[in-house]
Amino acid sequence: MKKILIIRFSSIGDIVLTSPVIRAVRNKYPESHISMLVKEEFAPLIADCPYLNEVIILKTNEPIKDLANKLKENKYDVIIDIHRNLRSIYLDYTLSVEKRLIYKKNILKRWLLLNLHLKLLDENTSVINSYFNALKPLNIENDNKGLEIWISKRDEEIAEEFQKKYAGKDILMIGLAPFAHWETKCWPMDHYKKLVNDLSKKIECRFIIFGGPGDIEKLGSTFEDLKNKPIIAINELGLMAQAALIKKCQYFIGNDTGLMHIADAAGIPLITFFGPTVKEFGFAPVGKNSVVLSRDLKCRPCSLHGSNSCPKGTLECLKAIKPEDVTDIIIKKLWK
Repeated sequence: MKKILIIRFSSIGDIVLTSPVIRAVRNKYPESHISMLVKEEFAPLIADCPYLNEVIILKTNEPIKDLANKLKENKYDVIIDIHRNLRSIYLDYTLSVEKRLIYKKNILKRWLLLNLHLKLLDENTSVINSYFNALKPLNIENDNKGLEIWISKRDEEIAEEFQKKYAGKDILMIGLAPFAHWETKCWPMDHYKKLVNDLSKKIECRFIIFGGPGDIEKLGSTFEDLKNKPIIAINELGLMAQAALIKKCQYFIGNDTGLMHIADAAGIPLITFFGPTVKEFGFAPVGKNSVVLSRDLKCRPCSLHGSNSCPKGTLECLKAIKPEDVTDIIIKKLWK
């Protein structure tokens, strides 16, 4: 196999979840030229991946036809499509290749769970298994070594400098990710505030708030009256420097987002919250040190990826998860 193209355009968590696939393809074909196609804003996630020969970028607003014309010159032998949307399928059948391996999304079973609450999916399954099902024609298997995140030396240095400046070397650090693209995936900010206040009374620690562009405005004055005010990394650190700082945390607490998957890949103990979504959809953390908190309500799941508002107007699925639930888990882990 001479040339292989892996397609996964987005997003943060989904790309992190492809890391076992990238590793397995390289291990199966150590001499092949392996490229991966991603959207421009997510390219930093794989820029330092040692298993890839090339990162190909779909630029913002770039017509997929223009990209296809450029890719034709590369003459790939295999396409591995682990995104399966309209753009990736267009590439699958526009480029002339020997094999097209396309990931199946369990669309029917997900629809039945979401709309009729028929549970035909295992809550312990992962989308990673579906990725590897697509690779069966190449006899590529999951090595079960978990997720990876690839961080440059420079981003590690930036994170080190940030830690020294704001937290110090010997303090226990707890990462917080209180934001998400969809409002219904956000554990209430007041819960985060109470968690910070309660944990600060029990253990000596510093909290670091992680997020993306625009998230800092959502904070408002939430934590301003706390004695142990969290350190905000959002505006000072880019995505991969934040990833490097997450690796330095002893615990990570956050919503069901890409940053949660980065913490999972880093192997640190994490606690995340599932409200409108459920583990059966396949996007739960896979690490042994992860805990998913949720409530078994009749209305769950109400969304595959989240939405801007709760259909019932209550967001009870997340409000019912109390700060004390999180505090108890961390304290028990600390004193094991």
